[in-house]
Amino acid sequence: MKTTKNRLADSVRDFQPDAKLLRAAKKALATYTLVIEPDSQLCYIGWAKEFPTVFADGPTPEECMASLKFSLESALSAMLGEGFEMPRPISEAKRTQQV
Repeated sequence: MKTTKNRLADSVRDFQPDAKLLRAAKKALATYTLVIEPDSQLCYIGWAKEFPTVFADGPTPEECMASLKFSLESALSAMLGEGFEMPRPISEAKRTQQV
């Protein structure tokens, strides 16, 4: 039996999003907190705080950001196509611990 994580990985690899799913993914992505940091081996690495399992890299911050957005749009579209809920933006999350 495949786990949810394995099903999602298979979906991302094989999924060709339709325009409606891609628009929804882009809309959600616009609300996420994206992080780009220098990396000694990859030049720059990026991820979304809401979706820490999807990474991208690039030789410049701009190329890393473009790659990250593509990766996240693909992953989010696959999630929607498989009936999964997208992660909520950090700004909507309730804080459960004192910072």
